[in-house]
Amino acid sequence: MLNEMLNAFYNPIEAVEDARRFGDWSSTIIVMAVAAVLLAITPIIALKSFAWEASLIAFVAFFAGVFLGGLFLMIALAILGAKKPGYFESVTSISYSTAPLSLALFAASVLLLIPTLGILLATLVAVTGGIVMAATHIRAIMELTKADLLTALVAPWIVASIGVAMSYLATAWSFISFFATMAMNATG
Repeated sequence: MLNEMLNAFYNPIEAVEDARRFGDWSSTIIVMAVAAVLLAITPIIALKSFAWEASLIAFVAFFAGVFLGGLFLMIALAILGAKKPGYFESVTSISYSTAPLSLALFAASVLLLIPTLGILLATLVAVTGGIVMAATHIRAIMELTKADLLTALVAPWIVASIGVAMSYLATAWSFISFFATMAMNATG
């Protein structure tokens, strides 16, 4: 089991194949926990400042985002016609694809400690991690849900674009509410 978990960080395709074969929630949760810890530690190293509140929020937000994103991805995959659009498959595809990115961002934060050259090296590592994450996500969706390439590309795009749109609308609504309250208080 330990090897399957670690594969998510250094050999994500093999980890996805193991997840398809074994269907083990515990491996998925542990991979998520390790990725969340790496993502929570990353800003502490990069900023050279211990902001435990921000790290705790990042840790909790990561778990909530993966579980909620898994639900939304499952819905999109089911509507688009994936053959096995289960919740486990959706959550696992997200968590296993974020593992290499979290490791890359952690490594990039360490590289930022190197004067001058560290920025270039950190950028290269972070970009590589992002590419591996995106490719692993598409491959994981295809492997785990038995979706074709088009479905595996479109479903996460739908989830991400709607998430961005809803965030924008929530922010806009907050500003509108704030300014409407200010205007009402100023006039009366």
